[in-house]
Order: sequence, then structure tokens, then C-alpha cells
Amino acid sequence: MRLKSIYLLFVAVSFSTLSCSYLPDEGINAEGYTISEEKSHFFLLPSGGGQNNTGIIFYPGGLVDPTGYLDLMGELSTKLSRPVILLKATGNLSIYNPNLASKVLGDYKGQYSNWVIAGHSLGGVVAGQAAAKNPELYSGMVLMASHSISDLANWQKPILILTGQNDEVYDATEIENNSTNIPPITKLDSLNYLPVDGTVGQTILYEIKGGNHSQFGSYGHQNGDGEAGISEQEQHDEIVRAIDAFFISNNIK
Repeated sequence: MRLKSIYLLFVAVSFSTLSCSYLPDEGINAEGYTISEEKSHFFLLPSGGGQNNTGIIFYPGGLVDPTGYLDLMGELSTKLSRPVILLKATGNLSIYNPNLASKVLGDYKGQYSNWVIAGHSLGGVVAGQAAAKNPELYSGMVLMASHSISDLANWQKPILILTGQNDEVYDATEIENNSTNIPPITKLDSLNYLPVDGTVGQTILYEIKGGNHSQFGSYGHQNGDGEAGISEQEQHDEIVRAIDAFFISNNIK
């Protein structure tokens, strides 16, 4: 596990010397939620109030500016009526800040007690590391185009992995290659097949038809990615629908 982590860091640092960060492809639509910006993160709340108790804390993908995820995080906040924390990573590489989630959550202790940790691509790998180090802090995990290199095989919390059918940046075989680190995988063709009594003890894997890597955020077309067969908004809608169904299945309120 340590060797894998070191290798991942080496790849990330090497890549950063050749690439600049991806920025949001258009202006941020903050309708329906409020944003407060801190040095280490953005904090989003639905404007209507009365939100659910369990929030989402999110690690961005490698070399993507966190603002490239504000649209999706805003939709999760408003449509699921939840607080959302969008983390900022040093050099836009989450691997530099594996302990950032636990540090930031300390700032909200007493206000919000339940959190689901999530991340995209490299950010998902780091989310898995954070969950393995402080499993008591989280009520579940959502990985987008990502996998876990950390041992969560016996983690008694629900795990959801979302992939895109046309993703040509992330190698989805890594999910199977690292499957010993997570509970047994259950692949779903439809969210209608989600168990009504929860998914603890299994990892739910759901592919978004027509989705690609870039449209897990809003930062334009990522170099090397496949062309999406659905719009960015359609992909975001399906992400929100999948996470909502996953929360309902596991009674995450």
C-alpha cells in the first residue's frame, strides 16, 4: 500500500510539471445556495435552510481547480438539501493534503456531526486514504471515476463508485485491480436495483451511460478524455440522482 501511495505521488508530481490546472469552463451559477470561502475550502449551504444533517466533503481531481466542481457541489447541496465542503488542495493535487478533510471537519464540530467523504479521480484515491485513517469521521464514501488503494475491505459503511461510459482518462480496470481494498463489488445497470435495506458490506458500482471524465466537474474537456454522449447537465443530474438513491438506500439523512 505504501509503495502504491509513493508511486501515485510520483506520477502526480511528474504530471504537474507538464500541465497547468483546469479552471471552470464558465461562470458559477450560485442560485439556490450560499458559498463561503475559507483558506482551505468552500462551504456550501442550501439557501432555503432546513437541510439534512449529513453533509458531503469532497476532494477535487488532480490538477483541477476546486472551482471547477462548484456547479456540481451546488447541485448536490440544493437538490439533496445538504451542507457541502469542497476542499482546496495544494497545487490542485489532493495527494499533498491527505489529512485536510479531518482538519477542516474539526472546524465544524458541534454544528454538523455526520459526513460522507467523496472525491473525483485522484481526489477519490485521497478520499479513500482519509476514510481509512479516520473511519469514525464518515458515514459513507462516494468515489467518482476512482478507486481505493487503502484497505477499506472491512469498513462497515456504504461505498458508491460512479464511472462514465465514455471516460478515457480514468482506467476503470483499476477498480477490479484494487477490489481487495473494498467490500465485494455489486454492479448495477439501474439505480432501481439498489437494495432498500442498505448496501453495507458491498461496494455499489454504477456506470453513467454516455458520461465521461471531464463532466464529473465543469472545467471543460480534459486532455485525452472521450467525447460524452450526454450533456454536462445530464451527467450532473445522473450523479445527483445516484447519490440521492444511495443515501436513501442507506438511510443517510
